[in-house]
Amino acid sequence: LGGAVVGAKRLTDAVFKFLRNKVQSGVEDVIQATFLACVQAKDRYRRESSFRAFLLGLARLGAALLRPWAPGG
Repeated sequence: LGGAVVGAKRLTDAVFKFLRNKVQSGVEDVIQATFLACVQAKDRYRRESSFRAFLLGLARLGAALLRPWAPGG
């Protein structure tokens, strides 16, 4: 169980580092939504890339949903 906790901490840290400059506020909420989306999308993970890449892709989508639309764009 200790290895799983260390692995989860590393993934959480990776997602936080990825998002900290992409999300102005509420980064913890985006992290939580990322892991929830990961559980919901587990059947779509095809192991063609690393699990970390899959998770960061979900984080990128979550951050994009929170980004405000540019005026006139």
